[in-house]
Amino acid sequence: MKYRAVIFDMDGVIVNSELAYYDQLLKFFNELSQPFSWQDYVPLIGMNHEDSWKILRDKAKSELTPEEFFQAHQLYCEEHPVNYKAILNPDFHRTYNFIKEKGLKVALASSSKLSVIQDMIDQNNLKNYFDVIYSGEMVKESKPHPDIYLKTAKELGVNPEDCLVMEDSAFGVTAAKAANMTALGLRNPSYSVDLSHSDDVVDKMSYLMDWIK
Repeated sequence: MKYRAVIFDMDGVIVNSELAYYDQLLKFFNELSQPFSWQDYVPLIGMNHEDSWKILRDKAKSELTPEEFFQAHQLYCEEHPVNYKAILNPDFHRTYNFIKEKGLKVALASSSKLSVIQDMIDQNNLKNYFDVIYSGEMVKESKPHPDIYLKTAKELGVNPEDCLVMEDSAFGVTAAKAANMTALGLRNPSYSVDLSHSDDVVDKMSYLMDWIK
């Protein structure tokens, strides 16, 4: 099939950020004297902002609203920022250059806040790399709902079925498939999630190039 665009998820795909986010949350919960484990974190991978922070707020037994709890965590993160440059997928530049050489458009669609996406872009000098950037906060319902992918395709000026998506989470793959897009699941050796409903599961980002040759 001839694709016209490639859409990347951010966390766990462009950057291997899940372990860094877990470490931030673990230390944040420690400061609150509340338990938190890797088993608590994994089900949140790829989940939309609203649902994930409600779960985290409840886990912390906080009286804050989910958004207030998120803002408290953001203040902590400002003092303990993620080094996105150190965790950029080593295959990203090679894969990106190949996609652009083929004349395809490239977009980023992530459940993360736009400020977090921008931080990753700034640290890795990726300004102007993406034709479209969509954050989960820009749609009414983020992943696993298809809205973010449908709106990204519309902004790109392409049909959903002409898009190839790379995701690392079950929520993301569900969203891409619901948008009638081809979804590649990127397996991460650090954690196991169900990617069986994707069109193919790969171990490296560069394997995406085989789909657009």
